[in-house]
Amino acid sequence: MNKWKKGLKTPVEKIRISETDVANYCTFIGESSALYKDKAYAIKCGYEGIPLPYTYASLFWQKLSIPWLANDDPVILVEQNFSYDFPLICGITYDISMELTNVRRIREQLFLYHTLTVLLDGIKQMTMKTTLLYEEQPT
Repeated sequence: MNKWKKGLKTPVEKIRISETDVANYCTFIGESSALYKDKAYAIKCGYEGIPLPYTYASLFWQKLSIPWLANDDPVILVEQNFSYDFPLICGITYDISMELTNVRRIREQLFLYHTLTVLLDGIKQMTMKTTLLYEEQPT
């Protein structure tokens, strides 16, 4: 069954990250910068509020329904990179969606290339490109 087709897209979802979410994430990853805890400091640094750490967007996958990855088959993260046009800020509601941008088969392995896009009022804020290795299970 070939359920992986280039161009598949998720529905757009709304996401809003709280300052508490960012504080918890920073504690988990060991980030101690005041930039992610102190709104006045973040504003002094030129942000509109507390910014999300650059890698926080990797959690956005959890907010999306991704039909082509709906089963429990194992995947391995091969590569992930982030490209920001604007910083993401706590308390702002963004639109997020995911597209399967390419599928490449090498023997029994599939490389699935994804692009997650974050928009604010229709303007792209950032993209995250992720490559997953999917090893098909024998039937």
